[in-house]
Amino acid sequence: MSSTVSPLRVASSPDSRATHSGSAWGLIWALSLWLATVGNWPLWARLLTGDQTLLQRGGLALGLGLMVVGGTAALLWLVHWPRLYRPIASVLVLVTAFNSYFMWQYRAVIDSTMLANVMHTDAREVRDLMTWQLAASVVLIAGPAMWWIWRRPFETRPVLTHLWRNGVGAALGLGLVVGSALAGYQGLSSLMRNERDVRFMISPLNSVYAAGILVAEQMPRHVQALQPTGEDARLGGSYAAQARGPLLMVVVGETARAQNWQLNGYARPTTPRLAQWEAQDGLFPPGHLLRHQHPGVGALHVLAADAR
Repeated sequence: MSSTVSPLRVASSPDSRATHSGSAWGLIWALSLWLATVGNWPLWARLLTGDQTLLQRGGLALGLGLMVVGGTAALLWLVHWPRLYRPIASVLVLVTAFNSYFMWQYRAVIDSTMLANVMHTDAREVRDLMTWQLAASVVLIAGPAMWWIWRRPFETRPVLTHLWRNGVGAALGLGLVVGSALAGYQGLSSLMRNERDVRFMISPLNSVYAAGILVAEQMPRHVQALQPTGEDARLGGSYAAQARGPLLMVVVGETARAQNWQLNGYARPTTPRLAQWEAQDGLFPPGHLLRHQHPGVGALHVLAADAR
């Protein structure tokens, strides 16, 4: 009498299943707590130095902190699948570490505009940003989290069981977000209304949101052709008698640095049109560009020069 071997894998023992299940729950929630606290320390430093009383600031930080923990946990549960979880979780950890450094060092916020600027920045022009302080910050924030992600083998479960557990975990995370938002609605709504840039300081959710916006903007859609405006504008008669030309100001995104302008002697042709104007009309004398940082969101740079 012949026997057949079932192609299904042998189930783990009950003790092993309990251990693996517990490790998954502990792994994701511990990682979420780490990212929400240590990974978002510029956010908490911002909240705890506000104008409210210490009790009010502490309440805001607690409510928003629970929302960040829940939202991060929900995201991690959604990607908690073999061959997906570790790489994606590692990317989220590294993104959080880099976000924290740049938000603290340069007072930047991470929105879709900032992410687009980062993606279009020439890699040869960011060497000045690669410092020992950046490396130390990334190691301190991402090092323990990466060790926590990769230290244990990923458990294997039947698909339906895995799907059920991930769904429950994501639902609990979202429930924590909703519950915390309702409990602290008055303070949190006032915070988001009066300090809109705070929402773009929540890592890594800010980067995930910004990436989603950029992807949505790249999707095919009906786009109307841009129509030129102001083509009939002319300089008034008073300009004809001026001894010197008007002051010209160019407001550009924060990835443009005065030292990387072709007009200031930079080797690469980063400002070809302005260079053409300078050659034809004597505008923008090299070496006279100034830089001013606006304190608002996006930290716009105003580059100005006297026309000849």
